[in-house]
Amino acid sequence: MSKAYKYFKAGEILFDEGHESEVLYFVESGKIEVYKERNCEEIVLNRIGKGEVLGTLALLGNHRRTASARAITNTKCMIIDASFLANSDEQPKWLQAVIKDILKRFQELEVKYLKLELEKRGIK
Repeated sequence: MSKAYKYFKAGEILFDEGHESEVLYFVESGKIEVYKERNCEEIVLNRIGKGEVLGTLALLGNHRRTASARAITNTKCMIIDASFLANSDEQPKWLQAVIKDILKRFQELEVKYLKLELEKRGIK
């Protein structure tokens, strides 16, 4: 597994919506806000803290970021390369399939959530 650590200052952008999704972030310390911008308005989708992960769809490979993320506080993350799941002999094949299925379902729910949030705010 290829991993490294990266530090983000409060307010620093981890990634922007639409960019290539190549790494998964495991938050060692600090807080991150996940958001989308629609019609010049920010919609906060989630807040991620210590012990949580961000960018799980990167593990599916060849996906673009579905939202943007920025550090709310000074944050330390373990960066895990997206090739981890595809090339890992550490998990059995059935577990890899379960993880991919969960991530796919999460992606579908995220799209539905955003649609509902935009409708609630009267944004198209």
